[in-house]
Amino acid sequence: MSPLRVIATTPTKGLKPAIFLNQPVHQHYINLQAVLGKIEEQTGAPGSLRHLFAKPVIEGLDLSQAQQLGWMTDLPGEAVPFSTLPTAKQQEVGTQIRKAYAHLQEFVATCHGRPGKEGQYAEFLRLIAVPSDPACLFVVDGKPVITNWGFLPEGAHDPATTIFVGWDDLTSRLPRAPTSVAPTPPPRAAPRPPAPPPGESGSWGKWLLLALLVAGLLAWLFWPRGPRPTPPVVTDQTEDNDADNDENDQTATMTAGIDPGARGNISFTLVWTHTNSSRPGGPDIDLQVLDPNGQLLSTSNIGARLGPTPEGGRIDRDDRGGWGRPPSPGGGPERAYWPDGQAPLGTYTYGVSYYRGDGDVDYTLRVYDRDRLVVEKRGTLTPADEGSLLEVGQVVLGDTVTAVTAPPSTALATAGTTAPPGGQASSQQSTTTSTSGDTPGGGGTTSSWSSARSSVRVIDEPPSQPTFSRVSSSTWVDTRSGRPVIRLASEAYAAEEQESAATPPSGRSEFGSAANTATTTIPGTAAPPLGTATDELPPDRVKRFSLIMDSEGSFLDQFLQSEPIHPETTWDLQDPQGQTFVSDKAFFKDAAEKVRATGPTAVLRLIGPPPERPYEVKVAYTNPAGTRVFYFSVTTRKGE
Repeated sequence: MSPLRVIATTPTKGLKPAIFLNQPVHQHYINLQAVLGKIEEQTGAPGSLRHLFAKPVIEGLDLSQAQQLGWMTDLPGEAVPFSTLPTAKQQEVGTQIRKAYAHLQEFVATCHGRPGKEGQYAEFLRLIAVPSDPACLFVVDGKPVITNWGFLPEGAHDPATTIFVGWDDLTSRLPRAPTSVAPTPPPRAAPRPPAPPPGESGSWGKWLLLALLVAGLLAWLFWPRGPRPTPPVVTDQTEDNDADNDENDQTATMTAGIDPGARGNISFTLVWTHTNSSRPGGPDIDLQVLDPNGQLLSTSNIGARLGPTPEGGRIDRDDRGGWGRPPSPGGGPERAYWPDGQAPLGTYTYGVSYYRGDGDVDYTLRVYDRDRLVVEKRGTLTPADEGSLLEVGQVVLGDTVTAVTAPPSTALATAGTTAPPGGQASSQQSTTTSTSGDTPGGGGTTSSWSSARSSVRVIDEPPSQPTFSRVSSSTWVDTRSGRPVIRLASEAYAAEEQESAATPPSGRSEFGSAANTATTTIPGTAAPPLGTATDELPPDRVKRFSLIMDSEGSFLDQFLQSEPIHPETTWDLQDPQGQTFVSDKAFFKDAAEKVRATGPTAVLRLIGPPPERPYEVKVAYTNPAGTRVFYFSVTTRKGE
């Protein structure tokens, strides 16, 4: 390969970078090359992807201050802009880009949600946005190179939750090679009869020809004949294909007043109506369901996991509305279900996503146990929600009804999705209707019912202004493998303590001592009663933490949200057992280091197995107003 050289420069004005692990995706270019090499190995196409994305070079190494970016490649030869290529070459490049996009989607569909590097790679690839304008493309040494990738127009999308932004628009604008049709060969001329040998008289041949003609005439007149063959019916293959596609996107009919999704001992059905859309079928709205084993069923193009899961769970169809090919009337239903008796026991988290399009949407999401409606959620989505997953609720399928242990706002994060942080407004509005009695209780309401073979618990949202300290987490042991698996995420609300960074709080001789200002709530027990010291704190002094363990139990994810947000906030985390943290800046890196992250939010990981005894974590954040320190404990328990 030749030395790296700049082939293009692009301005950064009006753009914002897509974010992964609290950093612009461009900071992880080495990892991008690694995952592209892995995909090449899997597809058996070496060299087809490694040079697909130009390497960004940033002025002063600070993307936030850079006025423009350079884009480099080590491919030899001239960098030819896509617009200057002849039509045939543009069609060839279009085919290459579409194949590359398909390979990326296939990898994400296979690896998204997996523990370890493959799952991280998949999550990372989903965030690689590209411009919709083919002007971002160059051809070097016969290979396409994409520049100006990883950026979004300001205000268009959440940079931390973008999913393959720009790819569909870009590939649709690239010309396709015309479908070649073999020309019909001209009819062959009938061969002439051979001339009689020289010197031979032609009279005998004439008599023979006359006899054959007479015999043929008699055979035609008197030979018995069957019915004339019916000519074959020629069908239009295009119409057949369109009919199949229409059938796939056709709204299923209701039977006897029962939703078509009501099958199996647990099922989810999403239907919607739309207004103000530029297309008759409306926007593409998607159903998402995370089962207790961490299997994500989704109709979004973040992997398009329609199933089946190992237990047979699946989504029956993806209704893309006016953005389908061909378009459909929209409105669903999209249905996730499991065969009767095969759905895994535990907590199911369900949500809805505004994937693509325009116009407002009113959705209804229903949960069934066989043919009986358990809960119905209604809400509104707008184009402002595009690209983000809005979690709607949770239900628990089990043999007994249990108490509420955690709100649903973090559970889907184990599958790589991000919920709106506490205190952040969303355009989603929802209401809940349950067919069973409501039981009032501290963090929300719990409604439940029992059938002969299962029980479903509905978990509603916690109070909008939590006023108590609570930490809870559940470690469950997978009876099949014996490995600990976290089934539920944790929520912690802790009061601030104003103090200096070097001075421990009052009553604490050292970090990790017995005194603890946070209250631990083990799942199944009541929350701390109101009226404690934390109840009297103003809302802006109550911080929210979410502790999330992945399906293998190898990382403890901690999402920290500062409110009010200050751009100069610095986070420091410690724990008394000497556990080490991996910084959000050390992407795919196993080196241990103490975390010191900057910015209003930080995503941090604690290496190690799930803790088997209570332990404490110290969180301190510093901004110009001073340093505030939180102490909270994490308690786990083992269940079946």
